[in-house]
Amino acid sequence: MHYTRKGDGGKTRIRNCSREVTKDSPTTMVLGDIDELNSVMGLCRAKMRSGGYDDTHDMVREVQEVLFTAQAQIAGADKRVKRGHLERLEFLIEQIEREVRLPQSFIVPGASELSALCDVARTVARRAERSFVKLCIVQKPGFCEGDLPAYLNRLSSFLYVLARSAAYREGKKEEAPQYDA
Repeated sequence: MHYTRKGDGGKTRIRNCSREVTKDSPTTMVLGDIDELNSVMGLCRAKMRSGGYDDTHDMVREVQEVLFTAQAQIAGADKRVKRGHLERLEFLIEQIEREVRLPQSFIVPGASELSALCDVARTVARRAERSFVKLCIVQKPGFCEGDLPAYLNRLSSFLYVLARSAAYREGKKEEAPQYDA
């Protein structure tokens, strides 16, 4: 059986947390946003695998693992996103940036299926970061210390350059918005 009926009343118990929280609590919201981000990144990774992008596929898998550590940290486990995770993510961003010239304007998403998926993941990463900041302000002052906030911030940059790289590798021209529609 894959259900417990324990959450039917709008509350849930977070692993490693002795108390129940509402399903709309700041902690639950950020954990859900990161879970959604990890799932969307899995979709990106599956598309990369089928397209032969083994290098970026491996990068995304690596980041997905850190997202599990981030969730554990937020839930209260003795796990931490560390400086080495942040430095590795910055290295991956720089590696991709060497491959592709980044645009100087906003981009209309959808030059390719993979670039669009990476842009969707980028927007989910931004939401997860906003949820995390709300958690820090509302519920857990001091929680924004350490390397997790910076890691969550860099994630959207990573996904942005991945999207641009996907379009570039597929020979697709990305376009700036016209603003006159």
